[in-house]
Amino acid sequence: YVYPTMLVEMFATTLAILVLIITVQRPDENINANFGVRNYQAFWSDLRRTFYNEKPVHVLYIHIINYNSLNSTLGETSTRELVKKSILPMNSICKKYHAKSDLYYLNHGCFAIVLDACKPVETDAIAKDIDAMITHDEHIRKSGLTLNVQICILRCPEDAKDYTSASVIYNVLKNQTE
Repeated sequence: YVYPTMLVEMFATTLAILVLIITVQRPDENINANFGVRNYQAFWSDLRRTFYNEKPVHVLYIHIINYNSLNSTLGETSTRELVKKSILPMNSICKKYHAKSDLYYLNHGCFAIVLDACKPVETDAIAKDIDAMITHDEHIRKSGLTLNVQICILRCPEDAKDYTSASVIYNVLKNQTE
């Protein structure tokens, strides 16, 4: 049990602590505090892992084109609340189609939904339902504003073969603002 010449206990303790440090992550590093969904770093980390594992997924980029003008008109807090009330119910639409989905906020009015093992027809229907939900949202109608939304469906690996091509598509989409 005790070997005075061998430091077995110390080695085992060090190994256990190392495993604990590697496996435990701080969730606040992966969550956007303003919207309560996963953030930019979590999205790209998950997408990189998906491409590495060669797992087919569909990514819906939802970009609020007039986010900056809304932000300058309403202020940061009001814009955030308006977007939160109108965009965050997207998870319920994905659940309606029984699609396994993860919602991410990427920055500057750009969201992403990663759909695992979803049929193209379902992805198209989800995108149409999200567009209709945002277009007919009561919070936005009452405020007299409009959210100009652009939705891009990225089918991986058909449309993007690797992580780099997915990031190029995101950058093109992100740069289309008013």
